[in-house]
Amino acid sequence: MKQKLLTVLFFVLFIGIFWYFYGGEYREFYETQKRSLASEVELREKIQSFSVDVIPDVSGSRLFITPDTGVLDGIVQMIDDADERVYLEVYIFTEKRILKALKNAHGRWVDVRVILERNPYLAPNLNNKRFNELQVAGIPVVWSDSDDYALNHSKLLIIDDRALISTWNMSYSTFTKNRDFLVEVSDPSLLDILLQVFDSDYKGIEIDPYHESLVLSPNYSRAKLEQLIEWAEDEIYMYFQYIQDDGLEELLVEKSQQWVDIHMVLDDDFFERDQDKVSYLREQWIKIYEYPKSVMHAKAILVDKRYLFIGSINFSYYSISKNREVGVILRDESIIRDFVDVFLRDSGL
Repeated sequence: MKQKLLTVLFFVLFIGIFWYFYGGEYREFYETQKRSLASEVELREKIQSFSVDVIPDVSGSRLFITPDTGVLDGIVQMIDDADERVYLEVYIFTEKRILKALKNAHGRWVDVRVILERNPYLAPNLNNKRFNELQVAGIPVVWSDSDDYALNHSKLLIIDDRALISTWNMSYSTFTKNRDFLVEVSDPSLLDILLQVFDSDYKGIEIDPYHESLVLSPNYSRAKLEQLIEWAEDEIYMYFQYIQDDGLEELLVEKSQQWVDIHMVLDDDFFERDQDKVSYLREQWIKIYEYPKSVMHAKAILVDKRYLFIGSINFSYYSISKNREVGVILRDESIIRDFVDVFLRDSGL
């Protein structure tokens, strides 16, 4: 009996000491887990209830199209005019004028921060030079956390109260050779979420920020892109470098069989690399066009001339499900009109 009592007392004493030293941490861990679970449930509910017809008309948006060195001039000027912050999260960064503008902004005490991908596909050392130059200039720069994403393929630039979401990398060829798109948005609610995305990626923290217009990989881009394509009743215009996702490909075939008119502009490399895929899609009455000029690097989907997706997300499983990618769905008549004009020229329609 005495032995049992001593055992009980020892156990109670052990629990008391443990709780005294570690109870606060345990409660904090428990509360964090509860908040995380609640956040996941809330996110799932938002994704399940998402519909493109509730996408807001994001105010203050502009579309930029490359190749056009004037777009580079404009971005440099935006950075030169920055008063508060310049945040850059990008897959590849080699453009010299952008680097100089970032250094100048940092010298004016603007909050400049940069996130780079350490190992771009087939070019693992490509960003090393820029990373070192930024460090030497005293600009805070970090490699993207490889534990969070297969690759950080996003193309996001935040300047004061504007965000630039694009399909391009920070390279000179973007502005001189590539067909790419950039959307400037200044809607406060969307900007706030994009700041959360950048901050979490900069710190290497996984979160699930949500906005109706935002398309975020690997969080929920598949659900939103599927919903966007599903919504089509008449026609779909698409720009992609290649087609490498079975799920979205099957969905496009289904929509074509429902008499939705689908037009795709693809990079010429894809035609050489996967002629069987091109033949198969054309057999499904999907119209495919080879980009007639230099490099087709854009990623865009326009549905029924009402909803336009533009972002860094490629038509591939890894881009949708594994990478960090950022895109936006807009409904803006002026932007869509400009986009359609370019698509018709590139496709020859």
